[in-house]
Amino acid sequence: MTNLLKCVYVYVLCSSNVSGVHIAVHSALPASAGLGSSAAFATCLVTSLLIGFGRISPSPQPGDEDAVVVRLTESDLRLINSWSFMVEKIIHGRPSGIDNSISTYGQNHHD
Repeated sequence: MTNLLKCVYVYVLCSSNVSGVHIAVHSALPASAGLGSSAAFATCLVTSLLIGFGRISPSPQPGDEDAVVVRLTESDLRLINSWSFMVEKIIHGRPSGIDNSISTYGQNHHD
């Protein structure tokens, strides 16, 4: 299964009203280097889709003019982490869950 099909699968899971979406990914993360780049991608993708479909509603925070800073609730983070783990399972089969937790929380976090 290609990465595009994996993204479409996640999109369909996020929305009961599938109408269309354009996903463009530009990344400097090295692939296949054991650095958790797939988990970083999964976490960004899942967070974007959950916000886009209104499943989570982050509150804006003051930040510099070049960055968007938001605050996510613990419940939002748990949802992001669980969906990111599901994407990691699609990509890798049996991931440990550590990479998606670090990408979501900034540290290993057990529920």
